[in-house]
Amino acid sequence: MNKLNRVIVYSILIMSIIIAFSGCKKKTDESPAPTYPADPIPAFTITYQTVPLASNDTGVKFFANCSTTGIKMTKVDIVNPINGTISFALNGQIFDSAQVFALQSEATIYQKHVGTYRIIFSGFRKVDNAPFTIVTYINVTRDDPYPAVSFIVTYLTVQLQVGGEGVQFYANCNSTDVKMTKVEILDPIHSGTVTYNLNGNAYVRSQIFALQDNSTAYAKQSGTYQITFSGLRTADSAPFVNVVNVPVSK
Repeated sequence: MNKLNRVIVYSILIMSIIIAFSGCKKKTDESPAPTYPADPIPAFTITYQTVPLASNDTGVKFFANCSTTGIKMTKVDIVNPINGTISFALNGQIFDSAQVFALQSEATIYQKHVGTYRIIFSGFRKVDNAPFTIVTYINVTRDDPYPAVSFIVTYLTVQLQVGGEGVQFYANCNSTDVKMTKVEILDPIHSGTVTYNLNGNAYVRSQIFALQDNSTAYAKQSGTYQITFSGLRTADSAPFVNVVNVPVSK
């Protein structure tokens, strides 16, 4: 092989190597870059508690937690439904994810207004010290000033004059005073409903009253009786219908 041919062969070989390395380098450059999960955005859940004020009015306390990440809280601004704003400084306090914290001092109670409150959280994300301002809304509703009607029912097994066992029911309203209109008693096999009229009789809270006349009993069946109470709440004459299921065993 003459000198010219050797130079050409070597040149071709060198070019092939360069091309091969260039191809490898290009392939490496096109590999996807690694990805990392983004740090979570703070998200707040707010609850409130209605409390009495000395002026016979009602107040409200707010509580919150950040469900997504740890935080360093600077302050909260609470804008009530009539656009009054109160700022509560938290001075860089650190709270872990889902840790509940108060939006007022222990001795502070805010005046309660029915409607939507706007609460603005300002602070830093604990993981990377990134600042945030998050606006969250909570609807505050009017509380019923009177307790809900609820009944406790007991029963007594008795012997019937015609033979066999009977059952007598007794009840009391354990939450408030009531004026009873009637009770409807449905037996376990749903063979029929017996209505016992109470004709507006008034009972104070926890006063026990019978759901049948004296010396009267219902035929006893094993299973669940459904007893429906109808009447008025004494405090405000609000009507109610309250259903209680009573398991009866043989």
